[in-house]
Amino acid sequence: MKPSTQQGVTLIELLVVVALVAILASVGYPSLRAFGERNAHRVAVSQLQSALALARHSAITRNTDVFLCPQATEENEENACGTDWSQTLLVVAHSTQPLEPANILRVLPGGDARITYSRGWRRVKFNSLGHSSGHNGTFTVCAPATARGTDVILSQLGRSRVENAPDACQPLG
Repeated sequence: MKPSTQQGVTLIELLVVVALVAILASVGYPSLRAFGERNAHRVAVSQLQSALALARHSAITRNTDVFLCPQATEENEENACGTDWSQTLLVVAHSTQPLEPANILRVLPGGDARITYSRGWRRVKFNSLGHSSGHNGTFTVCAPATARGTDVILSQLGRSRVENAPDACQPLG
């Protein structure tokens, strides 16, 4: 009679593997979380730049004034400009209050980042030449839950550029 050979994993081997997986997860999770936060911040900056460029381009191609503004958050003012630039952004041709749905060219969803506008205005206006004279300023984009910040600077000619603003944001909490 041949002795039977057992196949399988012992409890010790299983515990060693579980311990190794736990160590790797505890080392990798903070890096993965930081990567996600950096990525969300870059997306917010890119979305704001794209919204500014779209509004400027629309003003030039339509040969009319076009506005970029955050959508009001109150239920009774869904077709109006608000003050929170972190909300949904509207690209609007012509300026009437309340906004006529036919004049809303594009609705761009908001993200998790906090966005503030140095001028504190409800909208940015681009004329038919693409200039934003009088509406130029600095948008500060703050990453969620960190002090990481980036300034999107809008010139009087309607062009935007990005600069790091490491001390511009205070973490919430």
